Amino acid sequence: TKLSLVQWTTVIEHCMEFAGARPALVITPLTDRCFLTMMMAMGVNLAGAPSGPAGTGKTESVKELAKAAGKFCVVFNCSEALDYKMLGCWFSGMLQTGAWLCLDEFNRIDVEVLSVVSQLLRTIKDAKDAHLCRFTFDGRDINLKPTSAFFVTNNPGYCGRVELPQNLKEFFRPIAMTIPDALVITEVVLFSVGFRHAPTLSRKLVELYDAAVSCFSKAQHYDFGLRAVKSMLVVAGKKKQDYIRNNPGHELAALPELEAQTIVQALHETNRSKLAAADMPTFDMLVSALFPAVKDSPSISAILDLAVRQVITSSGLTADGKQITKAHQLHNTMHVRHGLMLIGPAGGGKTTILRTLATALNGILGVRANLLQGLLEAYQTKNKVDKLDYKDTASRSDEFLLPYDISQPSKHHRGLDLATIHPKCLSIKELYGSAEKTSE
Repeated sequence: TKLSLVQWTTVIEHCMEFAGARPALVITPLTDRCFLTMMMAMGVNLAGAPSGPAGTGKTESVKELAKAAGKFCVVFNCSEALDYKMLGCWFSGMLQTGAWLCLDEFNRIDVEVLSVVSQLLRTIKDAKDAHLCRFTFDGRDINLKPTSAFFVTNNPGYCGRVELPQNLKEFFRPIAMTIPDALVITEVVLFSVGFRHAPTLSRKLVELYDAAVSCFSKAQHYDFGLRAVKSMLVVAGKKKQDYIRNNPGHELAALPELEAQTIVQALHETNRSKLAAADMPTFDMLVSALFPAVKDSPSISAILDLAVRQVITSSGLTADGKQITKAHQLHNTMHVRHGLMLIGPAGGGKTTILRTLATALNGILGVRANLLQGLLEAYQTKNKVDKLDYKDTASRSDEFLLPYDISQPSKHHRGLDLATIHPKCLSIKELYGSAEKTSE
């Protein structure tokens, strides 16, 4: 059985490759136009080139189209360190395997390298136009699979970007990616995670983030675009699903007051940690104006709070309320972001908070490991069995941690690793890595 994707005169065969059960992209009119342009570009053996500011869905649109076509899409983030030899290796692998290649932030590559890339793309297009099965590419005779495709994304106007040469632009079909409809995206995401009153909540959220852009100070680390909204929606969805899972009769979960309470908690957990002190009252005022019936009730783990206080006291420091709050905010942010940045003046306690949180988490995991090991040994001795399914015990063991000294290490838990690197002592190649000349 064959399955094909058809868009106007372009027909692409579905390659039946499973790309994982990741969340689907919300389809908006902008996404439809992007898909149409990229499909038409592949029909004439050109490369789709979504262009626009950060956070408009350029790379995600390419990955979603590859998922719909059953294709494996490899995304590379370009930099000034790329040369034509490395790009030639990527093109060669793409052509021989039939995969899709997306070069993110393509206009960060040096102009001298881009001029050579135009010659490589000319060779590829001529071979595809002639429907060849084998051709000579970069001095080597290689196979050519017609299912291969090539995409680039550009961020024009940003620092460190270059203008693409004219002889390179002829191989790209440009796609202007403007700011997407945040209201539609927010509403669909809220519906997908179980919120019943998504239209009302999404409208209030979009108004809040739009007001944040205009009312807050212009700090360099501020970001209230679609990526920030998506991070908040992930936290809100997790809270919603946890409530439904822990309350089997979840009819009350659909109440508008309860859903608004969940949204407000997610807003505080994902935004308060990055706000400057001068912008905190403005944020509280905006939240109170849009959600007047909801009172802020921060969800703080009693176990983590106890662990942080024990670690601070055992270190000979004073347990200040603001520092403890920042430790909780850091812990919440770690569940949302892959990379974190602690910003503040010298002597503000940035390193202390990080080390305190790591030690506290090690203590919690260590005490839990000791308790579970003791329960396992007692159960095995009593029932003479070899294994114990203690998943339920692990979920209920937090209430038993309060009487224990969490700052003590555990012999049953290896602990979290905290490595410190001073970037000023390293070169760019040592810090970020580089391609070996012998492997080119």
